[in-house]
Amino acid sequence: GRLDGVRDKCARMLEAAGLTLFTMPAAGMFLWADTGVDADALAAAGQEAGFLLAPGSLFSPHQSPTTWMRFNVANCGDPALPGFLSGYLDGRRPVRLLKTAQVAPT
Repeated sequence: GRLDGVRDKCARMLEAAGLTLFTMPAAGMFLWADTGVDADALAAAGQEAGFLLAPGSLFSPHQSPTTWMRFNVANCGDPALPGFLSGYLDGRRPVRLLKTAQVAPT
């Protein structure tokens, strides 16, 4: 259906911007991607640029720092989002997180 097409388009955009998908789900409206940088800092920069991003720490019981981010595929249609993501990632080197645990989303 329509959501499948939007999910596929969002996945291609995220990968083209330099993110690594955890998996390509067969259904659903969320994609998890490894940003390679501190997802909280990326979300803060996104907020300043007018994007609402969901760092993986929001979904952690201890709000542990992570490089993972959850994307709602219905909100990935802004044509400026790919440029923001790739620009942010190109301007930042991957950083070590304050805490060592980097677990993939479940």
